[in-house]
Amino acid sequence: MRKIVRDAEKALEVPAVSVPPSLQSYADQMIGKIRAEYQSALSAIEIAAHMAKREREIEEDDEEVLMLL
Repeated sequence: MRKIVRDAEKALEVPAVSVPPSLQSYADQMIGKIRAEYQSALSAIEIAAHMAKREREIEEDDEEVLMLL
């Protein structure tokens, strides 16, 4: 699960941009929006990874119960 999150963090690096001073404020706003979207995506990926792990654990538990029957 940690590898999934690390890979996502690497893939979702906020870009560095160079703009003229007249556009710096706009660029900062856009970078802020991108950063927020990336953080939201990372949170969703982490939640999905936790859910998938839990689902696997439940399936393994079910298999153990069936073997005991």
